[in-house]
Amino acid sequence: MSSNICNHCGCDTEYRSGGRVCPVCGAYQLRVISEKELSSLREAFQKLRLYEFDEAERDFSEMIRKYPRNAEVYWGHLMAKHGIRYEWTDDGRKIPVPEAPLPSSLTEDDDYQMALSLTDEAMSAFYRAQAEKIDGFSKRSVLCEETEAVASETVAFSDGDDGGKRKKRRRKLFWLLGASALLTVAAVLAIVFFFGGCKHWEAVGAAVPPTCTQEGKTEWRYCSLCKEVFTEPDTVPALGHTPGSVSCTEDQHCTVCGEILKSATAHIPGKEPDCENGQCCEVCGYELLPALGHTPGEPATCTKGQFCLTCDQQIAPESHVPGSPATCTEDQTCVLCGAVVERSGHKVQPATCTAGSYCTVCNEELSGPLSHVPGPAPTCTEGQYCKLCGEELAPENGHSPFREATCTTSSVCKDCGVVLEPARGHSPAEFTSCTDGQHCRSCYDVIVPATEHTPGPPATCTEAQGCLACSAELAPALSHQVADWTVDKEPSLGVAGSRHGVCSGCNEDVTEEIPPLYSEGLDYILNADETYTVSGIGTFTGEWLVIPSDYNGIEVTAIADNAFYNCTGLKKVTFLGSVTTIGARAFYLCRNLTEVSLPQSVQSLGDYAFSGCTSMPSISLPKKMTAIGNGAFSGCVSLTEIEIPLGVTSVGTSAFASCNRLRRVVLPEGVTSIGSQAFYYCGSLTEINLPNTVKSIGSEAFYFCNGLTEIELPALLANLGEGAFYRCTSLTKIVIPESLTVIGEETFSLCVGLSELTLPAGLTAVGASAFDGCLALKTIAFGGTAEKWRAVELGENWSVDVPAEKIVCSDGEISLTT
Repeated sequence: MSSNICNHCGCDTEYRSGGRVCPVCGAYQLRVISEKELSSLREAFQKLRLYEFDEAERDFSEMIRKYPRNAEVYWGHLMAKHGIRYEWTDDGRKIPVPEAPLPSSLTEDDDYQMALSLTDEAMSAFYRAQAEKIDGFSKRSVLCEETEAVASETVAFSDGDDGGKRKKRRRKLFWLLGASALLTVAAVLAIVFFFGGCKHWEAVGAAVPPTCTQEGKTEWRYCSLCKEVFTEPDTVPALGHTPGSVSCTEDQHCTVCGEILKSATAHIPGKEPDCENGQCCEVCGYELLPALGHTPGEPATCTKGQFCLTCDQQIAPESHVPGSPATCTEDQTCVLCGAVVERSGHKVQPATCTAGSYCTVCNEELSGPLSHVPGPAPTCTEGQYCKLCGEELAPENGHSPFREATCTTSSVCKDCGVVLEPARGHSPAEFTSCTDGQHCRSCYDVIVPATEHTPGPPATCTEAQGCLACSAELAPALSHQVADWTVDKEPSLGVAGSRHGVCSGCNEDVTEEIPPLYSEGLDYILNADETYTVSGIGTFTGEWLVIPSDYNGIEVTAIADNAFYNCTGLKKVTFLGSVTTIGARAFYLCRNLTEVSLPQSVQSLGDYAFSGCTSMPSISLPKKMTAIGNGAFSGCVSLTEIEIPLGVTSVGTSAFASCNRLRRVVLPEGVTSIGSQAFYYCGSLTEINLPNTVKSIGSEAFYFCNGLTEIELPALLANLGEGAFYRCTSLTKIVIPESLTVIGEETFSLCVGLSELTLPAGLTAVGASAFDGCLALKTIAFGGTAEKWRAVELGENWSVDVPAEKIVCSDGEISLTT
């Protein structure tokens, strides 16, 4: 299926500025999707163009469930449910037109908001422009709809008519009444114009394009009632002719309009023909007369050539007629004059160390073989060679490693003592605490031993006691002790109260919030372990959702899957108890949710739990969490930074996909894997750390993160997925660890800012298009030898459009294309 067809209007697209654009409706087509997703999208839009709005709406609804991150699916669903289709204009464009006036502005629709949140700025601008046109058409059609409503109320039909006939009669009568209404409006407008001045109905005059000889004009604006001109058209100069080619036999035409600009000229004869050259036209080179040809003189002999009688040019050289070929003992002579043509003699092949001298013609042996003259004895790195012929008499012995290199010792040859690999040196891990010490990442030897904590000031009511060296908490804050509280404000449903009193420990006046009463009307499910799960919003309609600690005296421990799915009225969520589990899609598409206070008891966050919460600017994750679920925060376009708790070991697939305002991410030591598309399309991401515990980064994990400038991959990284850093256009530096042996397809494709690169010595394969389009990459270094580089499996187009011409290996340079 061709990807060059516009999904929206069905016309051919054009390639512009790195993507495809439809010249008819203006739609951008930048995102690459699967063939199955593209086929479903095309079929749904085709039904839309055939006015099959109900079927199209069902198809788009199903696609929203399958492809929740495709902006065009939401836009198609929006057009289908409002009956919007594309129609041709007089100037060859297609614009969206609604079947009927819309109940409200298109920009207030949820599908419109989701489409904007899931695409880039160019496509967002297209959606906004389309919505403005549709709203404009909707407003202009209100008057006609009101007239139709009046007409339909005055028409009666018999019960015997079928639905189709009633519709046709009603439509005919509607147009008659509508025409009468328009004439009445026109008469009223005329009276207003003559007695109270025209109220002007602005219209647009069409632009006239210029031709080769005629001037054109731009669009102009005027009143369609009184014909007053508001904006005069500007004159566009004539384009002028575009001359084509002219020859001696063909006229010169304008390549645009075909008008004859210059008539053909006649041939102009050149020099008269001679023996070898004909007569040609001096203008176009056409041959007018052929060459005359030579007039041969006396035939050539052994000592004299043959010449032309006209021009005296040699036609044939003098030449002997050779007799029998020369042999090793007899000369070759001319059969005409007897002169020696070739002398006799052996063709000598010189003697070598292993073969004698002989004649290459008759194979007669002329002398015996020579003997090898041995050079120096072989060593660890050089063999023994013959001084005469250079033949290897004995191979090099090769090094005999005494031991492998470690962090502290070198690897040496036990025969010659040469250092084969120097000591690597320790790779210090980050200092964690006074009790853990600092160790080497490679050998895990302790570099700096653990020390005792250095206690800071004793804990108070408000501040904990910490270690002065590592900031670890040694004693928690004592908290205020108030015996007599004075209630200032009683709590109510969803509204917190307050109280104050004097602390008996520090004598400070203490004011604290009284938790709000929990939300009533929620749905619950009794679990097998005698705890409750909140399963749905029930009859609750407020903006501040308060989850209670217990229900009917039994503890509430979980939020069910889809519990508050698409609850757009929620703005704030507070947990009073110890909820440990939040299910999949629990707060999915809660677009107006701005504040969530997760309790520290939460251990599990389900897939897509907060996906599509487009108004949530921040969230604090509990310390007991161990994993970030798939798509957990995808589409949270207001999220600016996130700090992952220490206990988390994996970041799920698409966990933060399309969070296009996310600037800063903090990952703790202990994270071992980052899922596919985890930070997909996070264009504002400029700061992220990758701990050395990370061993796997999934495909397209940082796809189109064009805010990243440099990244250091973890020292123990073993798997780097395909397209992991695709189109990170601002990335100038990348540090690839020695642990990585395979670089997948399109991993760094279109990283146009990457200027230098060092590939690890253990590399075995580079995937197709891995560095395709890295236009600034002028230097590529390889940690291994040239021989090892030749063994690396290179995928198709791995370095297309890379300006570097060579690979700098440890033992020299080699051509990039070798």
